[in-house]
Amino acid sequence: MNVTPETGTNFLRSIKNESQVATTKNYIMTTALEPTDKDFERMMQMLTGFFVTQIAGAVATYSIADHLAKGPATAEQISTMRA
Repeated sequence: MNVTPETGTNFLRSIKNESQVATTKNYIMTTALEPTDKDFERMMQMLTGFFVTQIAGAVATYSIADHLAKGPATAEQISTMRA
C-alpha cells in the first residue's frame, strides 16, 4: 500500500473526526436542576478511577510489589523494609 501525503492527511482527518464524535457523545451536558442517577454514577466512576490511579502510584513509588515478591508481609513489616 502506497501512502501519499494526501491519503495520510485523509486518514488523519478521519481519525480526528471519529474522536470528536465519540467525545461529544460521552460528555453531553443536561439542563436538569437536580442531579440524576446517571450523574451520580458518572461522578463515582471518576472518583474510583482517581483512587485506583493513586493506589497504583503509591505501589510503584514505594516498591510494594518488590517487597511482596519476597513473600507475604503485613503493612507494618513493609513499612520498615528498605528499598
